[in-house]
Amino acid sequence: DYEVTGRLQLAYTPAQFEAQKVLARQVAENSEADCRIVEKADLIREISTPLYHGGLLFPEHGGLHPGKYHQSMLEAAQRRGVPVIGNCAAEALSRSGAAHLVKTRKGAVKAGKLLVATNGYTQGPLTWFARRVFPLPSYLIATEPLPKAQIEELMPGRRMVVETRAKHSYYRISPDGSRIIFGGRAALIDMDLRKAAARLRETMCGVWPSLTPIKITHAWSGYTGFSFPQMPVVGEENGIFYSIGYSGAGTVMAPYLGAKAALTALGDPAGETAYRHTKLESRWFYRGGTPQFMKPMELWYRHWVDRKDEAGR
Repeated sequence: DYEVTGRLQLAYTPAQFEAQKVLARQVAENSEADCRIVEKADLIREISTPLYHGGLLFPEHGGLHPGKYHQSMLEAAQRRGVPVIGNCAAEALSRSGAAHLVKTRKGAVKAGKLLVATNGYTQGPLTWFARRVFPLPSYLIATEPLPKAQIEELMPGRRMVVETRAKHSYYRISPDGSRIIFGGRAALIDMDLRKAAARLRETMCGVWPSLTPIKITHAWSGYTGFSFPQMPVVGEENGIFYSIGYSGAGTVMAPYLGAKAALTALGDPAGETAYRHTKLESRWFYRGGTPQFMKPMELWYRHWVDRKDEAGR
């Protein structure tokens, strides 16, 4: 369901819109990417809400169905005879000469090359990586099917949309064109899915009050994997190759950088990427597992950062 829809970043405050103008100039000066400012008066052609102060449009960007994308990559690997074993967590890692030994709940594996690509699900024996990539939950909801005319009214531009405010709402029309899918920072910590869905629904209805009577039929969540510099990293540590830390951009970056990591493991110069020169840093206050430091961050965002956004309106 890939479609070049364009991606629209919407400015929640006037100051954030001014920052977008600076970013647009920087993109124009340093790349060939198409990047356009959308003035507030012109937003009505993109989205039917007075909430935002302008936007930044990347018309060459697009969207796809992540579940179908993942499934098709899995099937492509299996068609080529690659064994894929699910529900098979690694329980211990060791070395035998130049080879890696991986003990799993379904048996042991001996491999000449080992590539870690666990991102927001990095745990178990991957202690070096688990200290450097921490999980952050992302929550999403979907509306009940809506009339085509209502969809067209809400999002006439049919873009992939993301906000500048700290709630970092992101939303789109579903690939089949019948629903609004709405995600964002319902919380920085694990929480009851119904409570998270209620928070997202409230935010969504702030964008479109007309959706207040509409039912939510689906809610789900998963872990993104954040590095402390909030940059992806491709590299090698103690003979283990890795691609990790996509920091919210995994759907796009993971397949690309995973391929770069695999090429690097094979000694192919095509594995070179700028993300081999970023750093996978640790912090003294995080040893892996549940990021307890996110609990005070959750309070800080809800009681200070979000209020600051509202004050800047």
